[in-house]
Amino acid sequence: MLASTEMRHATDRYRTAGKMTPGVTEKVRVAIAEIAGIVEDARNTEGAAPEVKQGINEILDEVRWIRKEYGLSGRGLTTGHGTEKDLVELKSRVQAIQNKAYDLVSECPTCRVNLHE
Repeated sequence: MLASTEMRHATDRYRTAGKMTPGVTEKVRVAIAEIAGIVEDARNTEGAAPEVKQGINEILDEVRWIRKEYGLSGRGLTTGHGTEKDLVELKSRVQAIQNKAYDLVSECPTCRVNLHE
């Protein structure tokens, strides 16, 4: 749940400063890196059910979209651009990805991810 926590800190920092600051952009970068890490963990699905594999592909697509939409080529949240609305939207998307990833892993007996770390 680190990605959601980082996004919560990013939005709190934005609200405190009233603008994008280096601290906000750093939290966004960490959150995006964390969701990419979830994908790496979830890739260990050898022998997983087709539904699990499909779900992982959907998560991969969403992570790619987030990196593009909110990163350098999009709204620029990782470079100090964007608004509070963008941060709140990204926070929601990050939470949805995390929830989907954990749901998939919990349903997959061959996935080797410790959900309690």
